[in-house]
Parts: sequence; structure tokens; C-alpha cells
Amino acid sequence: PACPQPECKVPPILCPAVTSEDCLYLNIFTPIPTQTSSPTPLPVMIFITGGNFQFLDASA
Repeated sequence: PACPQPECKVPPILCPAVTSEDCLYLNIFTPIPTQTSSPTPLPVMIFITGGNFQFLDASA
């Protein structure tokens, strides 16, 4: 079965007809490297929103 999806709250034409198991999408942003940048990798911070993610994509 596909990942559970809440009832679509937007017009039906915008609701996906097919869902999949791929439920987690992350947008990861990094600084633009410069010639003076340290070769040491930078730490990554992940923020998980408090549950208001509702509208079908990672940019909501």
C-alpha cells in the first residue's frame, strides 16, 4: 500500500491520483564554496516542522 495520505484539501484537479511509498523529501541547502573555504565538511542541521506539512510537495 502507498503511504497514508490525508484527505485532499485543494481542488480535485490538483490532488494526485497516484501515491507511492516515497513519503520523505528533503531540501538541503549548502553555502556556495569559495577558494577560501575550509576543506573540512560543514555540519548539517535538519529541522522537522511541527506537523503542518499538508500540501503535496517539499516546498510547502
